[in-house]
Amino acid sequence: MTSRLAGLTLDDEQRDLIAVLDQFRAEHLAAGPGEVSAARDQLVQWGLWVIGAPTVVGGGGADPRTTLLAVHRLAGAFPALALACVHAHAASLVLAAHQRWRVRGERACTGVPVAVVDGRGADLCWDPERELLRGVIDRVDAGEDEPLLVVLEPPQHDGLVVLASSPGEALFGPPQRQTGLLGAHTRSVRLTGEYIVDSEPDMPTVAARAVFRLGCAAIACGIAESALERATDYARQRVQFDTPLIEMSAVRSQLADAELRVRRCTHALFGLAAEADVLEPARAGDVAGTLRSATSDAIEVATAAVQVHGGYGYLTEYRVEGLLRDAVSLRAASAAFAAGHELA
Repeated sequence: MTSRLAGLTLDDEQRDLIAVLDQFRAEHLAAGPGEVSAARDQLVQWGLWVIGAPTVVGGGGADPRTTLLAVHRLAGAFPALALACVHAHAASLVLAAHQRWRVRGERACTGVPVAVVDGRGADLCWDPERELLRGVIDRVDAGEDEPLLVVLEPPQHDGLVVLASSPGEALFGPPQRQTGLLGAHTRSVRLTGEYIVDSEPDMPTVAARAVFRLGCAAIACGIAESALERATDYARQRVQFDTPLIEMSAVRSQLADAELRVRRCTHALFGLAAEADVLEPARAGDVAGTLRSATSDAIEVATAAVQVHGGYGYLTEYRVEGLLRDAVSLRAASAAFAAGHELA
C-alpha cells in the first residue's frame, strides 16, 4: 500500500513503524473491522499499543508525531481501534502523573480498557467533601464494555481528575445505535455517587485533552487517506463507455480536490505535532482548530469517494460508505468530548 505520508520527513524508525502497521492494516482491511479487543491484544504483544505513553507506566515514550503516525495508520482500516488507542494514550498521561495511580496506568498500557471523559462537557456534579461524582455522560467510545473512566475536570474544578471503575460507581447503558465506528461499543454512563471514587487535583488535564484531540485528528486523516486510496483504485479499474473513470475530467477533478484535502489536513496535523509546546495550554486553540478541520476534511473526502463509486459506493463491500459513516461518527465522538470547552 503506498503511503501518502511520503511528503513528510520521516526517520528510519518511523518508516519501519509505518511498514509494520500497514501490514497489520492490510490484514484487517481484508477481514473487515471486528472486535477491538483481539486487534488490541495483538498490538500489545508487538509493543505498539501505547508507543507514546510515558515509560514509567510501561509505554514506549515516543514523541507526539510518531504516536500520531501509529494512530493514523490504524485508522485507515479500523477507526474504532484507533480511537481506543487514543483513549489509552490520553489516560496513561494522567495515570502516570501520580505515584498512586501508576498501577492503573500500567494496566491501561497492557490493554485494560480505559476511556477519557471531558468533565466540562458532561452533566456532572462533584462533591469534594464526600468525594462523590454524580451525573450522566452522554457518550463513551472505549471499544470495550465498562472501561475505567478517567474524568477530566468536573465542572468548576480545574485540574481535578476523578476515576470511576466498578459497576457500583458507573452504570453503563445499552449499546447506542451509531452511524459508524463499528466496534467502539458506544454507551452512555450514569455515575450514581453511591461509592467513593478516586480523585487527585493539579493533574495534567490540558495535555491529556490535547493528546485526545490530536489523536482524533490523526484518525480523521487516516480515514480520509483510506477513502482517497479506495476511490483512486476504483477509478483506475472501472471502465465506462470504453474509458477508465480516472480519465474523465469530472472524476479527476474530484480526486484532485480530495487529495488536496488529505495533504492539507495531514501536513497541518503533523506540522503542529512537531512543535515542542503542542501540549501546552497556549496551543489549545490550535489543537482544537486542527481537529475541526481534519474531521471536516475526512467527511468531504469520504463523500467524494462514495460519489466516485457511483451507486456501488453505497454497497458495504466497497467500504467507502463505511468510511463516510466512520468520519461522521468520529466528528460526533470528538465533539462530545470537547463540548462546551475552549474552541472545539
